[in-house]
Amino acid sequence: MTIKKFRSFEEASTDLWIMEPDEAYYGKVRMFLNAWSQMLIHSAPHTLTKFKSVQEAERNKEPFIRNSRKIEDGGE
Repeated sequence: MTIKKFRSFEEASTDLWIMEPDEAYYGKVRMFLNAWSQMLIHSAPHTLTKFKSVQEAERNKEPFIRNSRKIEDGGE
């Protein structure tokens, strides 16, 4: 995704809303929503877990790391 720089607030505010979106715009929105849905599905559990060893904790985090790499690569 590219970063767009503006010289003034007025210039930025005119680019804030797209009144006549095209197919490329909808494609970007679709890609953004798909990325968010994958992150929400594959997120780590929202609990605290106590481990007996560092090795056990490392084994437990491996599936979450694999899922986050899939998301970054854009695949399932």
